[in-house]
Amino acid sequence: MSCDTEGGEGPLQPQDGFSFRRLSLCLSIDLEQPSLPLRTLSGQWPQLDPAAFERGTALLGSMEMDPTRFSKDDLCHLALKIFEAAGLPKELAADLGRVRRFILAVRESMYDNAYHNFYHVFDVTQTVSVMAGRTGTLDRLNAWER
Repeated sequence: MSCDTEGGEGPLQPQDGFSFRRLSLCLSIDLEQPSLPLRTLSGQWPQLDPAAFERGTALLGSMEMDPTRFSKDDLCHLALKIFEAAGLPKELAADLGRVRRFILAVRESMYDNAYHNFYHVFDVTQTVSVMAGRTGTLDRLNAWER
């Protein structure tokens, strides 16, 4: 996939670093064409590992979740579960391919370093989800704000 960039057209590569502008450009290309196969920057939606998914699902509502004990593929499935549990807007719930492409684009756009990486993104997403649920904040938000 190519994404229009300030320097012209070119494939998004991990060494290019994370850029919300580039990510949004890539996503808008995918999201406007739902008939495209469910492919992202360099891969497909990962296979589900039922044992890891069950183990992770049991931890999603707790502060005991340690994303480093899961593969990035497992975390994609668990991130989708978080979004579904929060209550997706009906426009997205009807097309989970959009949400999956978003998760994969974020995963592949993150730096490959010791801290600001996909594990960190998942950790923040899951922690905020737990805190928003426990404090009642999630109940006060509409579907798009969640």
